[in-house]
Amino acid sequence: MDLTEAPNTMVAPAAATGREFWIDEPKNLEVTDPRCGKVNRGLAISGNALYAGTLDGKLISLDAAKGRLQWETVVVDFRRRRALTHAPLVIRDKELVGTAGGELGIRASLAAYDTQTGKEVWRFKTIPEPGHESWSGESWKHGGGPIWLTGSDDPGLNLKHWGVGNPGSDWNPRVRPCDSLHASSAMALDADTGQRKWHFQFSPHDEWDWGAEQTPLLVDREWQGWPIRAEGRGRSPQGTRTFPGVQGGTNWFATTDRRRPCSTRGIRSWHRVSGTWAVG
Repeated sequence: MDLTEAPNTMVAPAAATGREFWIDEPKNLEVTDPRCGKVNRGLAISGNALYAGTLDGKLISLDAAKGRLQWETVVVDFRRRRALTHAPLVIRDKELVGTAGGELGIRASLAAYDTQTGKEVWRFKTIPEPGHESWSGESWKHGGGPIWLTGSDDPGLNLKHWGVGNPGSDWNPRVRPCDSLHASSAMALDADTGQRKWHFQFSPHDEWDWGAEQTPLLVDREWQGWPIRAEGRGRSPQGTRTFPGVQGGTNWFATTDRRRPCSTRGIRSWHRVSGTWAVG
């Protein structure tokens, strides 16, 4: 078996006895910003290789039998207050990993890397460019939208479902008086290209730190008499939501852009989440 420990230790103990076969302890630079959380939420395994992200922004591959480093690649610059904290998601010949640090003025991304070489295949910015009209001024350049929990894979539709965290600043929304896409949203991306297929923003202009970073649960269910594939997730304070993700192999659930007029004067009453937002 293979385990991780904070901040970036990987260890392979025997499942029956706990005897340690090997241990790998990457040395993070002391300047790594602790506000990302000095944590490691797990690793991924594919074949005879293990994959994990580090607090200093690297993605590494280890030989599962010996714990030897096979390759490492820099995903983000930790000196710009970014980190990797969640377990990567391996999909065939790619591994996906996202950027943490939503409170630190970052602009986050989700990237795919070749499992054999560590070369980047594609990168999706959670705050779009172009398309940042739902942000005011240049707030999109440091608008957060972090990814710090692992997503889910739908191999039948070749979609990767991921949750995006809070916008920044999370507690001072006056610096970004608009919807702040795609923060606090559920995302579905094409696994081969990283292209966005649809999104749903739970909390437009989120000013309560109600991020949507939870791992999605993909289910087959019946909706209005029709069998569908759906994405469900539990999140606070709005409770558990299940909504159609796709139907008949096409994107059934609307992209729900909901891009309303952006006021740079801080007038945002139409953005506020009502008490009935989660009903239904």
